[in-house]
Formats: sequence, C-alpha cells, structure tokens
Amino acid sequence: MTEKEKRANKEILKLELTLSNIFNEPVTIYYGLNHEKKLLKVNVEGYSKACEVKDIVCDYFKVPFSLILEKDKRQELDIVRKFICFICCKKLGIKPQTVGNLIARERTSVINQVKSLQNDIDTQHPETIRLYRDLMKLV
Repeated sequence: MTEKEKRANKEILKLELTLSNIFNEPVTIYYGLNHEKKLLKVNVEGYSKACEVKDIVCDYFKVPFSLILEKDKRQELDIVRKFICFICCKKLGIKPQTVGNLIARERTSVINQVKSLQNDIDTQHPETIRLYRDLMKLV
C-alpha cells in the first residue's frame, strides 16, 4: 500500500466516524472499481456492541481511541487492541470484519489478535487472566 493510499484510508476512517455520529448509527464507505463512494450501513447491532466494548477497554487502560487507530505497535497499545478483538469476537460473537472496521485493521489482523490473547489465556499467563477477569466484569 502506498503512502497516498494509507493517508486516504485514514481520511476515509475519519469520515466514517463523523458520518456515524451525524446519523447516530455506524456507516462504512466502500469504493468501487471507479472509486465511486457508496454509503452502506453495516451490522448496526454488532457495530454498536463493539463500540461499547471499545469504550470500556480504552477507558480501563486509559488509552485514547485515536491511538488504537494508528499503526503504532507499542505493546501497551497492542494489548488494548487484543482485548477489544477478543471480547468482541469470542465473547460477543461479533464478526472479525466488523471489529476490523472499528479499529482500522484487516479481518485477518483481528483474527490473529484473538488467537494471540487466547494463547495467553490458555497458557495461564497471570497478568492476562487478571486483566481479562477485570474487563469481563465491566462488559
């Protein structure tokens, strides 16, 4: 992906968030082959649940959501993304594509985040388990 395409994707995400606030429901912008814009509603119920989880997790870790949207791979941001993905997909049954739209990631990245956190839980990583229990009480 070129730098120009990355900037365009970031601007599209900002526009989607703005439109979602205006219409009071999630909006996704899709580009066709001729780059025509089409506004389509996504799974509103799943998206709104994912937004709630996103708010809870970001508040818990005291991380602004704007940092989650960036491509920054710092560990403190990565753990927040992992918990958003895991809770949304594993516990609430929201599709990875919907979660990916929310956090500006591909569906496969969401799936990898879920697998990574599941591995930490399966291996009884104490800090991960403590964080998971705390967050599940809030969700």
